[in-house]
Amino acid sequence: MAYLVLHFWVKPQTPAPTDAVGIANTYIVFTSLIFMGFTVVLALVGVIFAQQFSITKQTHVQHLFNELEGSLELNHDDTAVKLLDGALRNKDVQRHVARKLDEKIRQLLSEEKQRAQAQAADGASTSNAVDSLLSKVDNDGVE
Repeated sequence: MAYLVLHFWVKPQTPAPTDAVGIANTYIVFTSLIFMGFTVVLALVGVIFAQQFSITKQTHVQHLFNELEGSLELNHDDTAVKLLDGALRNKDVQRHVARKLDEKIRQLLSEEKQRAQAQAADGASTSNAVDSLLSKVDNDGVE
């Protein structure tokens, strides 16, 4: 009814032929703005999803490392041995382990050498003390 009443009082205007270009331009501008708005919204949604996935990934990785540490401590299904065997297949790990073993062997041998030198020094002082006592005994206690 409203259409009929408005049509009765307001006469419809038909666009002039020159207005067709203006209408087309207006349509193009508005559709461009709408597509640009959708693009901006999709970009923001993409950034939010990427951030959420990153946070979720970090949480999952941390959870997996905690679970792996627990498995290594309790050695379920020989997890620690399997992990070490897998790590030792890596050439960099092999070089690192060889270097660490070499350092540890050098440290232990150095400590053993110091201990032996200390024992040798104690043995030498004991030997000198025994020699002194023997010389006293040979001289019948006369110095």
